[in-house]
Amino acid sequence: MTTNKVRRIKAAMALAGVCNMDICRKLGVSATWVSLVLNGKASSERVRKAIADAVGQPYERLWGKESKKAA
Repeated sequence: MTTNKVRRIKAAMALAGVCNMDICRKLGVSATWVSLVLNGKASSERVRKAIADAVGQPYERLWGKESKKAA
């Protein structure tokens, strides 16, 4: 995942008032896991979808069309 994509997703989260801990609590996963997914070091469609839902943007817009297959 490119640095620009990570920055764009983090900016969308900030604008929506969503932080990593919100996603952690909602899914019952660790903050480390959410951070790894957010920074492209791990892949989880469940976490990616939760982030997209939380910021109110379509999955493909945040993560790209190919990401859903790879997640």
